[in-house]
Amino acid sequence: MKPAVFLAEAETEFAEAAIFYESQSPGLGNDFIAEVERSVDEISRHPELGASYFEDTRRIFVRRFPFSVVYQERTERILIFAVAHQRRKPGYWRDRNKESPGESFDARRGRFAFGSAPVIGYWLLVTGYWQIQKPKTGSEATPIR
Repeated sequence: MKPAVFLAEAETEFAEAAIFYESQSPGLGNDFIAEVERSVDEISRHPELGASYFEDTRRIFVRRFPFSVVYQERTERILIFAVAHQRRKPGYWRDRNKESPGESFDARRGRFAFGSAPVIGYWLLVTGYWQIQKPKTGSEATPIR
């Protein structure tokens, strides 16, 4: 199994989509996060699972939501370029830096959940969309299985 690393831009759009869904219906944002996590976990275990996409990337569709995870398999990791809405302009993410993920979230270090992951928690606090709450499992993020 290879670790999955999000480019900073992919991490941001993931957070924004989760915030949007949570604002539409309480709990829907967490459902979105869980489905993206499921997709990332499948990619980590079986990188060849996604269909060939633009250039040397692959994509896998997120269940229940009109999104896909666009990624590239590397020697030691999976690099995630986008958590892309399927109705958004195709390939909008192609100009993203494919060589260095920069300050991105390592998906294997912790789990995205409202109030438990630093990135999502930060976005929610700054945007004011959600009051940060203590995660159900304690103060630490639950590792992705």
